Amino acid sequence: VEPVGQPSPAPEGETQEYKNEDFSYEIPDGWNKAEEHSSSGMTFYIEEGHENDELPDNISVGVGSSPYSLEDHISFREAIMRQIATQVQMSGSDDAQLSGSGSNTAQGYILYTFTIEDTDGTITQQYYILKDYGFCLVQVTSFSGSENETVFEAAQSIVDSFVWNEDSQ
Repeated sequence: VEPVGQPSPAPEGETQEYKNEDFSYEIPDGWNKAEEHSSSGMTFYIEEGHENDELPDNISVGVGSSPYSLEDHISFREAIMRQIATQVQMSGSDDAQLSGSGSNTAQGYILYTFTIEDTDGTITQQYYILKDYGFCLVQVTSFSGSENETVFEAAQSIVDSFVWNEDSQ
């Protein structure tokens, strides 16, 4: 997992851009970096006003490498599906619902979206934005389930604004 850059400050009411040498994306207004949960390889965001919630809905963004070229994106999808299914099985959540779909981001990148709905109401949605031998994972963990649409809208905004640097392709 590669370290991520630092957000550029933005005037009040405007979107911030998060940029490093490999990629950039916009952070939706009203979402702030959760410093205490973020690491060099994964940045977490929590909606303003929910920083002190016991289990706040959150979005994480991280990048990683994969053994698959863009031409072999189907193998990437199958490997991720196996990994998620194994994780769900190991968690003891036999009744969790797993679904997935494929599409493209607003920037034209291959996008795989996987959703895990647990029996306790928690929804985990993973967005994999692909490049040759690499990916960005934008993940939503919604403890409030489908009640909080803003967390899914914010994640979709990050996915839609995500751009790989040409040199990192």
